[in-house]
Amino acid sequence: MKSFVQGSSSLLYLTLILCFYAIMGVFSVLLLEPFGLHFVRQTDSLSFASHYYHFGMDFFSPGLFNLQSDDAKAACEFPLLYYLTALIYQTTGEHPAVLRTISLLLMTSGFVAFFKTIYLIFKNQVYTLILGFWLISSTVLLYYSANFLPDSSAFALTLLGWHSFAKYWVNQTKKSLYCSMSFFG
Repeated sequence: MKSFVQGSSSLLYLTLILCFYAIMGVFSVLLLEPFGLHFVRQTDSLSFASHYYHFGMDFFSPGLFNLQSDDAKAACEFPLLYYLTALIYQTTGEHPAVLRTISLLLMTSGFVAFFKTIYLIFKNQVYTLILGFWLISSTVLLYYSANFLPDSSAFALTLLGWHSFAKYWVNQTKKSLYCSMSFFG
């Protein structure tokens, strides 16, 4: 009998994560407008995505709706996230749920990668579950997982980078090393 970490382990862990999200109420915020801490910064994130959507999709010219900036141009810390959101807006229309969902999907991918990394290191199912859910149980991390701010998405990509690097360390495949560098970049 295969270990649960092999084969369908990612699906099992993903299912456990989704159940945990449901219990903790993470899905209930997906359709909400910006609220709470960092309200203004949240609206800036939506503004970056909206600017791409309304003004030509030029990846290297991010902007926002701020009357104090020159020609609405502004520097943003994670333009790929906002650009992807604007691309999806072209199909769905503008809705805050798009950016929240992208952030949550990235964070969920990062959680699964963390699970796999722990298993690569310890080769122990119990440690994998304990450490995996220890990370996910952070209320601050859960709050930002389905939020407009790019911090959780950047953290998720870091977790994916560490997983790729751990695979490289174990298997010595250049593909894993290149994936790791890409995620970290």
